[in-house]
Amino acid sequence: MSKCDCGVESFRIRTIFHEANGRYVGQTTECPQCAPGSFEPQWLRDKIVPAYEAYPERYRKSYSEDGAVCYTSTDEARADYEAKILRPNPDDVAAKEKALQRRREWAKSQPKKLTSAQLESINSRRQQILASPAAQAAGVHAKGE
Repeated sequence: MSKCDCGVESFRIRTIFHEANGRYVGQTTECPQCAPGSFEPQWLRDKIVPAYEAYPERYRKSYSEDGAVCYTSTDEARADYEAKILRPNPDDVAAKEKALQRRREWAKSQPKKLTSAQLESINSRRQQILASPAAQAAGVHAKGE
């Protein structure tokens, strides 16, 4: 272990050499205590461990026929994992709601389909207009005539 300029003993000491005009003028040391921003966080240096070591209460230790050690998850842990997998993602739910809202707004802007009574009313009015003397004088004919 080395001692930092701040007085803390640590395995992780960084020495910074200073120069001026190309010549060495001194050095300073820093450690994770006095300069935490200069070092990566602890979790980046930690060893990755299997889930059965990280959460031993969620696994049962057993031995196979050939004597190998096997770890199987408990029923409670398996239910927790399945519930976590089946839980909808909040981002997906928000995107679906946004798409439904867009579809509703689009549907509001589209013309509505006419009922059979409205279609009959429109066709009868059309026939009246086409049968009028002004339409006949202009040479307007109904489709198919």
